[in-house]
Amino acid sequence: MFRFCYLSLVFFFSLNFSAQITNFSVDKSLIKKAEEIREECNDSISHYSYKKNEELWKKKYSEFYLKKMVKLKTLYEQLYNADQISTLTSFTVINGKEKPDTANTISEKSIKQASDLAKEEHPSISIAETENFEQLADLNIFIRQNFPQQFYMDGDGRYTCQLKFLIDVDGKFKKIKYNGEKAEFNLLSAIYLYSIQKLEKPLLYKGNAVKGNFQQPITLIIQ
Repeated sequence: MFRFCYLSLVFFFSLNFSAQITNFSVDKSLIKKAEEIREECNDSISHYSYKKNEELWKKKYSEFYLKKMVKLKTLYEQLYNADQISTLTSFTVINGKEKPDTANTISEKSIKQASDLAKEEHPSISIAETENFEQLADLNIFIRQNFPQQFYMDGDGRYTCQLKFLIDVDGKFKKIKYNGEKAEFNLLSAIYLYSIQKLEKPLLYKGNAVKGNFQQPITLIIQ
């Protein structure tokens, strides 16, 4: 049977660019871990015949599917719990004189200025006010073009997941949460965003790295 897959991703804010310019790196080992978990379930159920014994097949499928979901959830929770949100001492100020990743040499005054900026100014600014917000549109394109085929669902239908996450001052995606009707697709979508890891550069506002919460819908249609 011919299977047509359509992946649609739209940010909650309106961004539209014709070409991707940001470089994203993917942790392929993380994709492989999730893929192996799914393959283990498929390999296990392949030893049973639906035609020969429908009742036994359904029983075993439920058992293997539950094991698969537990392992995917465990993998996701390990990633989620490993996230460490930047605190006062880890703010990195980028103002043209200092380079990223120089937190150890930044003065306490600079750290306080960055902290005050994040606490007072950032909540009131829009994403379009950041100096390099185009990266988020590029992320949209990248996910749409590179969503792993290994993560496609087995059955036909429409799969939708809403991801909510923090982009920290280092540009990393953290505390990724999901919401959708299909539990497996939710977990795979979150794991995939974790595999992309981060933006190429931190989001900047007035020369300072800032953090903020974002959401990313993902829709997969298989026919």
